[in-house]
Amino acid sequence: MAGDRLAVTLAAEPGAHAVVVAQSATKLHAMDDGAEAEQLVHVRVAPGASLEWHPGLTIPFARAAFRQRIEVDLEPGARFVLVERWACGRVARGERHAYRRVESHLRVRVAGRLAYADALVLEPDLADLPGVFEAHPYLASGVAFGVPAAPDAPQHEASPPGTDVATVSLGTDRWALRALGRDGVALQRAVTRQVDAWRAGEGRSRVAWARYGS
Repeated sequence: MAGDRLAVTLAAEPGAHAVVVAQSATKLHAMDDGAEAEQLVHVRVAPGASLEWHPGLTIPFARAAFRQRIEVDLEPGARFVLVERWACGRVARGERHAYRRVESHLRVRVAGRLAYADALVLEPDLADLPGVFEAHPYLASGVAFGVPAAPDAPQHEASPPGTDVATVSLGTDRWALRALGRDGVALQRAVTRQVDAWRAGEGRSRVAWARYGS
């Protein structure tokens, strides 16, 4: 809500393997002009540790303003996966891009050196342009470090119509993920299927995603 200043710290020590999943969608409520909410997230993953963070869906209500910064520090040999999902508004209520402004800035450092930076900046008049929502109600973005497996999800489980998921190699064991969807549940299933493909390529078990999150 307006005036909230949230700080989240996630840390995985050497040898630890953790999957962090939000229990419900994040709702950005209506705010008076000039007011906003902020969130700062700091992630630290030690050598030999693995941390997956799935904050779920963020829904900006009409007149909401939100600023987020995610700082990730990885040591050599660390594994990290992040997938965020965003709605253009409360779609069922007919709200599309009625928020004031939404920002999310991500920086990933490996051994202290910047290895990846991304920014999602949403303004109602520009959010449907190419490279953002592109007239879809939902989008997802993610990044994976320390994941050497083949990036493709199983072909026999193709994404439903109106849902597109793409992965891009950033290096030997680094990937970026982008996705757009007409349906929020279908998009969630498509991106978590991609995460499961990464896990399977490393011999990791599948996560029962339906039990968690939104």
